[in-house]
Amino acid sequence: MIINNKDVIQSYILTTARYNYSVPENRILYRMIEAFQFLLNGEKLEGKVKVSKNLFGDYRISMLTSSFLSNEDSKNHLEVKKALRSLAKKDFEYEDEKTWEFITIIDNPIFHKNDLYVSFGVNHRVYEALLDFSKGFRKYELKTAFEFNSSYAMRMYELISGQ
Repeated sequence: MIINNKDVIQSYILTTARYNYSVPENRILYRMIEAFQFLLNGEKLEGKVKVSKNLFGDYRISMLTSSFLSNEDSKNHLEVKKALRSLAKKDFEYEDEKTWEFITIIDNPIFHKNDLYVSFGVNHRVYEALLDFSKGFRKYELKTAFEFNSSYAMRMYELISGQ
């Protein structure tokens, strides 16, 4: 895992959005938020995480598969692949005065078998939504969020954190 325990700040837009993500999908989202907050704060990412930005403002994230597992002893890589596939199929619509866009949460997930890491793309609109604090935010402990084995418990924890 990247960090044993850290407070993560999540956009209230994401916290209150209507979605149904599995536990592994939530863990991937938590890691995305954590990585983007490092960038937002101007902090250096640890060597196990790489985030690059392309000319169009979209991001590519690379992390060890163990970053998404419930504990360091877990070897359920099939669970990670399934969650990546599922997130790549989930989408949302973005519309402003000038454009309408149909965006997937992540795109082009790649599981690197020899090195046991994954990489995937993140559209700049997803990045903006994850870090849009204009409607408020929720602050929670990453380690605690990872310990839940139910997506409902994870969601409830996000909602009541900081209350």
